[in-house]
Formats: sequence, structure tokens, C-alpha cells
Amino acid sequence: MAQGDVPQVDVSQSGELPEPVSKRKAKRLENYLSRKKVRRELRKRYKSRRKARQALLLQECSLTGRDSSSTKKVDSKPLSRRALSHVPSMAESPCTTKVVIDCSYDHLMSFKDICKLANQVANCYAFNRRLTVPVQLYVTGLRHPGPSTIAGSIPEPSTTRLLDRLRLAGCENWDIHLCDEDFSELFDQSSVVYLCAESLQVLPDAFTTPNADTVSPADVFVIGGLVDHNHHPSYCYRQVTNRGYRTARLPIKESGIPVRGRLVLSTLQVFTALSPVIAGTKTWVESLNDTIPPRKRVKPL
Repeated sequence: MAQGDVPQVDVSQSGELPEPVSKRKAKRLENYLSRKKVRRELRKRYKSRRKARQALLLQECSLTGRDSSSTKKVDSKPLSRRALSHVPSMAESPCTTKVVIDCSYDHLMSFKDICKLANQVANCYAFNRRLTVPVQLYVTGLRHPGPSTIAGSIPEPSTTRLLDRLRLAGCENWDIHLCDEDFSELFDQSSVVYLCAESLQVLPDAFTTPNADTVSPADVFVIGGLVDHNHHPSYCYRQVTNRGYRTARLPIKESGIPVRGRLVLSTLQVFTALSPVIAGTKTWVESLNDTIPPRKRVKPL
């Protein structure tokens, strides 16, 4: 498409003209598709380089007589399905605690942010798949009504929905619970604990307390799936408190980790910090130290 040209549109079978696309939106879409094409080419180059390095490594091992299995590879790949065969599935896991990603905020996110959320959900699944004690992971609200994008975003209603992005990643083959319903339709209100950075309730060190005023392993822990770059501060907290749900926050302050700015983590960061503690494989200090990125920490003087 030449610069300055207005994209041509065809009349649909119903005889109605589609919504006209401005030059600015068309240019943004063109730039996005161009960057996406470049990323695909880069991935192909990285894969070919990795294969070449591994072939060279095997050749060196055969010449020197070293065991190739004991040699550390230059860049390690995530575990393959065959390597993960010994890791239990969610159905086989002794941990029955449910962790939910509430994805009912499509109408508050742009096309780019929905793509980012889809990547975070995929990484949450990958992280849970590699846990020795995986939690019961749910993704809810995939049919939540509302406009696909906010004003000013690229109008692609067929691809901006989160479920469409997850399908492109092959979510049908994942060991995960994908639910069209909202979490309120699936779980009792008394068992739901919504995780919000603004909450006054702090998650305990061990999920063994029977006190209904706090939390227990039988509770359902919900993480808000919203990527908004602080455009809607405290939105999830206001929504769930108005609906009468319990809230809680991660013990970031209590763990002694110096964090600058707001104690708001991404959906992926909350899940990677929460799930090992629920599974009993890490303490809060260990899990938060592994999760909180260096850019959010206060640098020592």
C-alpha cells in the first residue's frame, strides 16, 4: 500500500458497506503487520542458528569423546512435551486449589493490549505446566459482552477478542480450563478471593487457616486479566468490592522486598508468584524474589 493511499473496501454480501478506515488507522495496521512479519523472520533466523550451534556441539563431542548429554547447551529451550511427560497434569496434581484469570475486560483494552494479555495467559499456562505440583488453572469471561476495542483502536472485530488470540496459540490442546462464563457463574461468592493491590487483606504464609474471614486452600483465587498501562487505576478493585467479593493482596511489603512505585504486578507476575506458594513448593519471599523484576525494585545506595 503506497503512503497516502486510502485502502479499497469491498461491498459485503449483505450489500452493506463496512465502516470506513481512516488513513491513520490503516497506517497503524500496516506498520503492525510489517513488524509482525519481521518478527517471524527473526524467529526463523534464531532457530536456524540454534540448530547450527547444536550440530556443532554434537560434532565436537563426537571428536573429543565427551558425552553430549552432560554438556550444557548455549541457549536452553523450554522443556518439550516428551521431557514434560513426568510432570503431572492438573487432574493428577495433589493441589486442588483453583486459580482463575478473569478475562472479562476486552472492552477496556486496545488490540495491542489484548495481544499482550493473550501472551501472558499463554505464559501462565506454560509456567503451570512445568510446575511439579500444578494448580487448577481457569480462564473465565471469554464471552463477556462489550465492544471489542476502545475508541481509537484498530477495528478488527474478528481478531481482537482474546479467545481468538488464544486459539491462534493452540489453546484447544492446553491442559487448562477455558470458560465462556464469568467466574461469578462458576464459583460460589463465599469462596472467591479477588487479588487486588489495593486490598487491605494480605495473603497468609500458608493456606491452612479455616477462618472464613481470611483465606483457605478451598478458596478460588481470581486474578484480573487487564492490561491497561494504568489508564483505569483500581478498576478491578472497585468492581469486585461493589459486587461484594472478598479481596486480598500479595505480601510484597511484608516480604521485605523494596519496591518503588505502586505495588501492581502484571497478570503473569501475580500468577508466577502465587502458584508456587499455593502448591507448597516455595515461600512468599522465595517466590516474590523470583518474580518481581529488577526495574520495580529500589536500588541500594
